[in-house]
Amino acid sequence: MALTAVRWDEYVRFSKLPEQDRRLEFWAWNIIADKDLTINPRYHRLELYGTTAFCPTGTNALMVYTRPMSATEAMKYDEKLYRDNNNGVIDYSVKLEDFKVQAFVDDKEVKILSIQNMTEQYGNQKMGAFLMMLDYTVRHDDTTIHQIRITAENAKHHEKGENICFYLSPDFE
Repeated sequence: MALTAVRWDEYVRFSKLPEQDRRLEFWAWNIIADKDLTINPRYHRLELYGTTAFCPTGTNALMVYTRPMSATEAMKYDEKLYRDNNNGVIDYSVKLEDFKVQAFVDDKEVKILSIQNMTEQYGNQKMGAFLMMLDYTVRHDDTTIHQIRITAENAKHHEKGENICFYLSPDFE
């Protein structure tokens, strides 16, 4: 289902490194491992979590959901706040005005037609996320597994991140 890559000695919450050298992680989602696959994880201080691609019923538009998380914002919460859940207010996501993003399908850049703010809620915790519509037409008879790569920057803190997810038309049998 997913692959993550992180060096624990650099990870934001566990690292003894100076704050500017701490990082979050890389994720690959919805991996379809039916043949050999090479994934080259590249990550920095912006984590793009939960990235999922889908085609809404009745359309042929490719939609991508992702939740970007900032290492700088994450470091504002100490261990007590994490443990106590800070009354549901642990949000180290990125604001839309600071989210500079590119999308690639099978290593070709595609235009992002729209980006919508979302609020992801799990338990009593809320974090910001985005839903993006890509300028990519999904063919419902397509048998190809597509790799979607999202690269982004949190312009507020000059943090970069990247992840991938895979998409196969659910109509393919």
